[in-house]
Amino acid sequence: MFTRWRNYRRQRLLQRRSIAPSLWQEVTAQQPLLKGLNLAERQRLQEYSILFMEEKAIVGAQGLIPNPQQRLTIALQATLPVLALGFDWLAGWREVILYPSAFIVDGEEIDEAGVVHRYREVRSGEAWQHGAVILGWSEICEPSEGSLVIHEIAHKLDARSGSLDGMPPLPPDLSPAHWIATCTRIYQEMEALLDAGAEPLADPYAAENPAEFFAVFSELFFTAPGFFTAYYPELYSLFRQFYRQDPAARLKIGVTNG
Repeated sequence: MFTRWRNYRRQRLLQRRSIAPSLWQEVTAQQPLLKGLNLAERQRLQEYSILFMEEKAIVGAQGLIPNPQQRLTIALQATLPVLALGFDWLAGWREVILYPSAFIVDGEEIDEAGVVHRYREVRSGEAWQHGAVILGWSEICEPSEGSLVIHEIAHKLDARSGSLDGMPPLPPDLSPAHWIATCTRIYQEMEALLDAGAEPLADPYAAENPAEFFAVFSELFFTAPGFFTAYYPELYSLFRQFYRQDPAARLKIGVTNG
């Protein structure tokens, strides 16, 4: 009953809400990761973006008031990963906090001996397992590479399994054992390279922990699919099965395996 009512409410919302064509054209033109989407996919992305901006509160911090271009940019990048999974994959949280740039985080960790270590870090983004997504706008509008939004949304998808462990809920046709074996092998290869003082091909941050591994490679999947499928073809195949998308194919670069 609740699902039927929610879907009905969303359909009514989409009938009443729209994105100005000029705004849509302006923002999408600045998003190269949208290239290759067909007409139906772009229409669904627009609908998901409307739902995202309606159901998620995008609030500013440190005096920032998000404008329409910023709101739509975030919505586009946040909904692209769930384009084939369904909008409900973004359920369970309601807020995006947008800072002008990187922000300071105070936290604490307890080591194996039970000693509490307090720290202060500068971060460009953060996703709380049961709460908000926090973003620094300067890292979104002028990224050096990748997509901060997709990175943090990947954490949210990962968390849907109940923990941030690098393995989101998998579809029935994707073997958990194969996922774990493939990800673990590449993760350990990256660790070994770093231990030897060498640089892995992908962002070394992927070797921080399994959750960051999934988030970093999710970024690569959508923003650098040619690199991903060329150097990590088996892993690309797994991500293609999970996301139900094939960015390399729609951009006509490389040949995927699997």
